[in-house]
Amino acid sequence: MIWVTCIIAVLALIIIYILIPGGKLWNRYLEDVKLSYGQINQNSASQNNFSEEEIAKLPALLQKHIINGGYINKPMMSNMLVRFYNTKFRLSPEKNPIKIEFQQVNFAQRPDRHAFLSGKIAGIPLQAKDSILDGYGSMTGVLAKQRRRDESRSIDNGIGRRSIDAILIFTGFCLMDRN
Repeated sequence: MIWVTCIIAVLALIIIYILIPGGKLWNRYLEDVKLSYGQINQNSASQNNFSEEEIAKLPALLQKHIINGGYINKPMMSNMLVRFYNTKFRLSPEKNPIKIEFQQVNFAQRPDRHAFLSGKIAGIPLQAKDSILDGYGSMTGVLAKQRRRDESRSIDNGIGRRSIDAILIFTGFCLMDRN
């Protein structure tokens, strides 16, 4: 009888461990974001405001977007955090979507981007971290906080690859000096 109680207790602890949010991957995500924050110059972007003179060098459609969005005379952002709650995500076109929580941090002065995804597959927790730091990209996935898959690669043009999708929602990005 004692063995049965011990086995049930161990199984309960394993289930609790798996279901508690956070873990090593979340901590690595927070460390990467902190590293990017530490490497940017907070003062340069936060002290500049959007002005008609600044945006005059941009394409007409971007100028129109900035003016119509009410950004003129507003401070430029140095970074942006986006969160999506209860979002549908497909692992492949033929599979049904799963519900996930997703957040992403972009930086204007650096080609850094950090994203974190959490969800469940068949009730088993799934976490993924995707980062671009100093032109080097990495993606790590963890199933049930234990099973891990890593992929890393050098990104030839980190700024160019993320510029197009970032400009319209992160308007200060298009005015940053890239030299």
